[in-house]
Amino acid sequence: MSFHISSYIINGFRFPFIATLSRPFYKFSLNNSIIPLIFILNYLWALYFYQKDIELVPVAEILKNEVALLAGIGMFTFLTFSYFLSTNWNLGSMSRRSKRKKEQHDSQSGTRQIFGRSLNWYRLIRFQEEGFRTKTYLSHPFKVELARSSEHYEVKTLMRVLAQNRMNATFFELAVLITIFVLGIFVERALYLVPSGASIILIFTMIMIISSALHSWFKGWSTAVFIGLVLLINYASKQAQFNYVSMARGIDYESSVVPYDQGAINAHFNDWQSASETKEAEMRVLDRWKSKQDKLKPKLVFVNVSGGGLRSALWTYAVLSNLDQSLDSNLLQHIHLVSGSSGGMLGAAFFRELGMQDQMLSSDSAVKALSKDLLNPVAFTLAVNDIFPRWRKIEEEGKVYLFDRGYAFEMQLNENLGGLMSKSLKDYRAAEFQAEIPSLLFTPTINNDGRRLLIATRPMNFLTAHSDYGSAFEQAEAIDYMSFFAPLQAENTKLSSVIRMSATFPYVMPNISLPSYPEIEIADAGLRDNFGFLGSSKYLMALKDWIVKNTSGVVVIQIKDSPSEIKIREKTRKSILSNLSSPLGGFYANWLNIQQYNQENIASILKQELGVAFDIIRFELDYGTDRISLSWHLTQKEKLRILESTETKDNLMEKKRLKNLLTAP
Repeated sequence: MSFHISSYIINGFRFPFIATLSRPFYKFSLNNSIIPLIFILNYLWALYFYQKDIELVPVAEILKNEVALLAGIGMFTFLTFSYFLSTNWNLGSMSRRSKRKKEQHDSQSGTRQIFGRSLNWYRLIRFQEEGFRTKTYLSHPFKVELARSSEHYEVKTLMRVLAQNRMNATFFELAVLITIFVLGIFVERALYLVPSGASIILIFTMIMIISSALHSWFKGWSTAVFIGLVLLINYASKQAQFNYVSMARGIDYESSVVPYDQGAINAHFNDWQSASETKEAEMRVLDRWKSKQDKLKPKLVFVNVSGGGLRSALWTYAVLSNLDQSLDSNLLQHIHLVSGSSGGMLGAAFFRELGMQDQMLSSDSAVKALSKDLLNPVAFTLAVNDIFPRWRKIEEEGKVYLFDRGYAFEMQLNENLGGLMSKSLKDYRAAEFQAEIPSLLFTPTINNDGRRLLIATRPMNFLTAHSDYGSAFEQAEAIDYMSFFAPLQAENTKLSSVIRMSATFPYVMPNISLPSYPEIEIADAGLRDNFGFLGSSKYLMALKDWIVKNTSGVVVIQIKDSPSEIKIREKTRKSILSNLSSPLGGFYANWLNIQQYNQENIASILKQELGVAFDIIRFELDYGTDRISLSWHLTQKEKLRILESTETKDNLMEKKRLKNLLTAP
């Protein structure tokens, strides 16, 4: 309907004969329906096979969904036409109106002639040239009639009819915009939530509505006004009252601001005393971990998980729960530290949480909960909230946060997982100190300078301080969150917000900002360490003396949502445009490959430096013939493929090798 209305506003004057017809907007829309009709038929066709083959929905339910879709389209079309049939004019209705009230001469100033509704001088002069010569039209869906000539009517009268109808259309579009804005008030209620595809259509609908409304109001000046509006919005967005930041729940954004400059970073980097104390505390945690093992010198187990949205979250959980079954439900006891990126850390955090609560880790209900959609609330909040001025605020534990799509993501995540990700970091500290559960190490990237931000339940600044073997030119490549941002009550940060910091996919999720000076933005962990190996290797090197003395070796379980084998892309002949984009495209295509090469180099160094056995066990997701989407939504077919990948030949061999390493005397 927005397509019809926008077309009517912009192009209605090109068909002056419609002003002579009854129900002009209805007949204009009927003749303008070829593109929408083709779209709807194609959509229904694609929807049928998508639900049948990808979502594995029964045919009866598919038909019910398609009937419901058509019913919704029909209902809104009926409401729209009801409005226009009651408000639109044609020549007949205008004549009756003129009899009741004599038309008054409207002498207007030059300014009003330029910007007012009477800007028809251009249309009047070029009316005959711009009008499309139309011979026939559809008066009803199955009835063709000849288009009557409108040349015997006064041009000004015809244009007045079209202008009035155009203004009615503009008012209707404004009502639609207001309706979409009001929907944002109820964004937290599932009843009003629409699929992400529909949210994207809503965004483009608003763009279409705004552009046609500007055309209706400003006519030939609409392009200039649009450019000016964009510049004005861009300028306003820099002002404090319109500059919105995405917030991490639990942090105090009001009481203090932490300086983030070279002086503060150097002080943090050279704080030997604090680093030594946290290192001693970490060794006590390792001592407690060792005391819970059944061997004098056990294998120290690390888990590295890759990023990849919900795909990686489900894959990580599937692998860990499968390994737990093969090890008689003792996997958590063996693992000391988990590090990684994005969705992989979500899956690992959920696995650990269920283990803490002694729930069945391989249950279908857990898999179903973790694989539920997270994309719809993000896209819907973007459409009805984030593109407008953000006035909604949420109060939690005496702290106030702006509502945005990042907050909506966390709310949906906790709803899907029964609130299990709503705890604060400090809620896990005691259990980690006692080595009752594995420790989680999140490593998102600081957008301002590319450093990693190490987030754990306890200070880890022994990983960020100046190394014993560093040179005078060594720089801090990471910041310890718990010690550096202690004034912000960092220990109160919600786990869901930490997961979001690590999983900030560009554009889809907003970057979390921390109250520092200058303000820093936190980006996806995958920018620096998509596989989590850098965090583990730093830890191993820092504590290698304890490891050599107390363990028989280190086992790193790598859970990757992509194959380790790097394929060579064939060079093809490129066009001029392809050559312009190839440098950036080549960098992006090799971004993860570069990280993997670096990982292999670090692994070879560790094998030489540690002085104990060092084994890497890799579990890789097998896509099969169809690639599994990198998204916060998974189809039923993708879910089944992920779960089945635990039983591939290579993964079964790796599982057997891991079991031998952990159970061998």
